[in-house]
Amino acid sequence: MQGRTRTTRPAAEVLEAGTYQMVLDRAFIEIGMPKQEYCKKDETGRMKTPEESAYAQACLIWKDPESGAEVKDKFLKMPEELEFSGEARYKSKFQKRIENLLNKQLDDDGGNHINLDFDFISNWPELMDAIREEENGRPATVSVKAMQWDGHEMFGREWLVTVAVNDKGYNEVSSVSPLPKRRAAAAQPAQQELMAAAPAPRANTTEPAHATPRAAAPKAAPQQAPTPADTELPF
Repeated sequence: MQGRTRTTRPAAEVLEAGTYQMVLDRAFIEIGMPKQEYCKKDETGRMKTPEESAYAQACLIWKDPESGAEVKDKFLKMPEELEFSGEARYKSKFQKRIENLLNKQLDDDGGNHINLDFDFISNWPELMDAIREEENGRPATVSVKAMQWDGHEMFGREWLVTVAVNDKGYNEVSSVSPLPKRRAAAAQPAQQELMAAAPAPRANTTEPAHATPRAAAPKAAPQQAPTPADTELPF
């Protein structure tokens, strides 16, 4: 078999640091493992291994609709069984990102409103089993088919995404927030002065004709600015 010159994949486009209007394009779930010093003990007091302490973490992929450039929002540790918490110290990175998307704080009931759909996976244990597998010697990733809040799809919608450039020269997501709502257009100002009509021609009498004032122009009705769906979160 004849060898060949080593080829490299084209480098991904790196965006300048700043805030962009981007589309939540897709997401995947992968396995994460803590360092040994961060592992916890089991019920017998034995220190768990990183493999035993493995957890699921999400990666949201944001896309710039103009340039097509993509930015990965990685290492969003997920709570087991997608159980959210109202206490700040127990909130996972995934819950905090969902709170950014919704622009509100969530409590213990928050997990009842979020839904992730997968192909061939219907519960949390199946998801954990899937991401523990390997593909070509590398940890497997599981694509998210749909991500919904109260039944509303979040993929395909736009948010404001603040992008930074890390020390290695790659993009990372600093923060996310909803698009600002557009304000209604201001009403057109009413006519301030009445314009007097030109004097009517004199009649064939000795009495002068009197000028009749023109009626005031009606006030213009306020114009309502359109409110496109991409500027209003439905949840």
